[in-house]
Amino acid sequence: MKEHIWHSRRHLEAREPVFVGEFIVVPGTSDRALVGNGLHPDREAHLQGNQYVLAEEIGATLYLPPNIGSAAVVPSPLLRAVQTARHNFVGMARAYAANILGLKEFSSTEARERLRLWGLDKRTEFVICDGLAETAYKNSANQEDGGNELVAEAYNTTVNAKYKGYQWMLQKGFENDYRSEHPAELVKRALSQVVPIVIGKDVVLSASHQPNLEAITAALTGNLGNDGNEVFENAGGAYGMGGGFELRVYEKDGRIKDAQLKRTTSDPTVLDKELTVDVGVLRWAWTL
Repeated sequence: MKEHIWHSRRHLEAREPVFVGEFIVVPGTSDRALVGNGLHPDREAHLQGNQYVLAEEIGATLYLPPNIGSAAVVPSPLLRAVQTARHNFVGMARAYAANILGLKEFSSTEARERLRLWGLDKRTEFVICDGLAETAYKNSANQEDGGNELVAEAYNTTVNAKYKGYQWMLQKGFENDYRSEHPAELVKRALSQVVPIVIGKDVVLSASHQPNLEAITAALTGNLGNDGNEVFENAGGAYGMGGGFELRVYEKDGRIKDAQLKRTTSDPTVLDKELTVDVGVLRWAWTL
């Protein structure tokens, strides 16, 4: 059987503390919440400077088969995900050069020639994946707001006493609140785009967001859940920054036969929890 490996990661720490957002009133209350923090003048949340090295350290721990023939880097279009995936890949490529090509350094003429011919970048393509993008959250005025209003509600105990953080975003999706997205739709757009790429490559590296990654993980087990809390529970808990999963898919004669799923829990470099995969979910996604 042919093995295909999908490494999927939550983006690393973004948003600069020196950039402070604005107050909004939490709907249904007189409370104010400070939202939109950490955005650069381009209104994007970029990785903090020290996170690039961490991304490379994490990337160096991601498994690559010795006989890898093809790979893809497939991030969400948001810059913090792109930046995470790019530098995860740098770490992966360095580990490949050292462990599989046997190079002790990368600057000699001999080493550079081997890298020119056989470097991991030579067999890797880069694909932006809209299916992994953060939900286009809206406010009560039906305007996209980057999730500011829902985040304000999520951390306000008067409005929300049951769902922690981004579990509130998922819950609003389950309730068909127009400001969010139903988790089933989130999963469908992600898996329908990524699974065919996974089946077409030996290794895929992606970067996405919370709660996307938890919803995808729960769905892969065959039990997305019925509310925001259940999604996180069925996924094995929340992913920390840089955390993620490794999915190994086994395919033969154009049919997915089996799959194995491991994920991180606290240390983003250690896959220390195994979850059971519902192979039917992968087969369904492949046909979409």
